[in-house]
Amino acid sequence: MTHIDHFNLRSFDLNLLIAFDALMKDRSVTKAAIRLKVQQPALSHHLASLRLLLDDELFVRVGNYMQPTAKAEALADGVAQMLAGAQALILARTSFDPASSDRVFQLGFSCEELLILPDLAERVQDRAPGLRFMARRVGGSTVGEELDTGRLDMAVGCYPPAASRYGHVTLFEQQLACCYNPALFDAPRGIDLDAYNAGRHVFVSQQDDLQGCIGSMLTGLGHRLDIVLGVPEYLTALAAAATAPLLVTIPMQIARRYASVFGLHTQRAPVALDLPPVSLIWPKRSQADPAIHWLREEIIAACGVANTVVPFERPTALALSM
Repeated sequence: MTHIDHFNLRSFDLNLLIAFDALMKDRSVTKAAIRLKVQQPALSHHLASLRLLLDDELFVRVGNYMQPTAKAEALADGVAQMLAGAQALILARTSFDPASSDRVFQLGFSCEELLILPDLAERVQDRAPGLRFMARRVGGSTVGEELDTGRLDMAVGCYPPAASRYGHVTLFEQQLACCYNPALFDAPRGIDLDAYNAGRHVFVSQQDDLQGCIGSMLTGLGHRLDIVLGVPEYLTALAAAATAPLLVTIPMQIARRYASVFGLHTQRAPVALDLPPVSLIWPKRSQADPAIHWLREEIIAACGVANTVVPFERPTALALSM
């Protein structure tokens, strides 16, 4: 790669080369000024600067005609090619072909990967076989930094409110489900509020406590729950309830998809929480990136919702940081 001396090059105004190219084409200060939509004195000033910087007359007046010098002739093709390249670079529209791309996307999740990734993998396996996805857990306290630095392309979760430099689309609203093993937990008519408060519980917690964010919210509403197990993953919580008389309180979407795998019964939780929706967020600086746009569409389609891009604003519901 050619070394660029940025320090010395910064003093050279690109407009001087544009003026030079116009003069080469029109061989007239008046006509070149009209081409560039500037006043003739301004173009004459550019020519004077060029003569000083390049230590050459560059153009010699012959009647009404500006005759280029040998040095100007030698520079002409290179300057024209450079300006054409700059124009093509500025005006170029980037494209993205998922069928041939081998791009690696970096995705962050607060805890919804069990819902998004299986459907996303199914959607893209045939249409985009070369794409790769790196998914990892990212908490609400760090998701902004991860997006800002480019370590994440986008994130899915019920993250805290973020700055206006992010775009967002709501993927789905959340409801709570209660799951249990009917062979171990005696509740022929389901779990009512009394049975729920009296039961032994397992909660998903990615914090340094047993109750996690949902348990903390329930405790804050006055529920005194017997939490005997805190685990970092939904599937671990469901597996525990499959082998012990425990109640698992998790988002309904997770329960509907995975509770039956463990032989668990699912019902709506007999407690009311105002949960924030799960959203897809991304930096607005990548809004026009066709690859990011394509992936947003795929994730949204996998969730079965319409794509309505709006600013990431403070939600009215209580935000969770899992």
